[in-house]
Amino acid sequence: MLFAIAAVWSLPVLFPQLEHASVELTLRSLTLLRLAIAGVLRFDDVIAFDGTSIRIASECTSLQSTLLFVGAVLAYPAPWRAKLLAGVLGTAALWLCNILRICALVAVLRWAPQVFDPVHVYLWQSVTPLTVMGLFVLWARRVARARPLASVEAT
Repeated sequence: MLFAIAAVWSLPVLFPQLEHASVELTLRSLTLLRLAIAGVLRFDDVIAFDGTSIRIASECTSLQSTLLFVGAVLAYPAPWRAKLLAGVLGTAALWLCNILRICALVAVLRWAPQVFDPVHVYLWQSVTPLTVMGLFVLWARRVARARPLASVEAT
């Protein structure tokens, strides 16, 4: 299991353009908020709203959490179809959670800037790995219920 996670997690080192693409896609997703919230602007790698701005770095994307999730899914003894479906749905869920995280951080920065650092560092950096673990456990339990133990061991 550790090998699968390490192999998947090394992808950004082997392909640095993954981090750039992840930042760009995160920025584009946040820019879509203009459809729902007037006044959301983008300047290079910065999203601004109502006088508050936040820079999106590669650590602000869901890339690392997604790679951790996908590595764990690949390491788990399950059919490839189930792994593929988990990868796609898990990536989408983690992407959405990350966009919601950034929106919440912008709101905290705008309306309660004194608690931004604790919320960013302690709350969200704890919630994100717990979300990855929760998604994986839910998926693994579902896969385990769908297959008898003997067929899991044969994989």
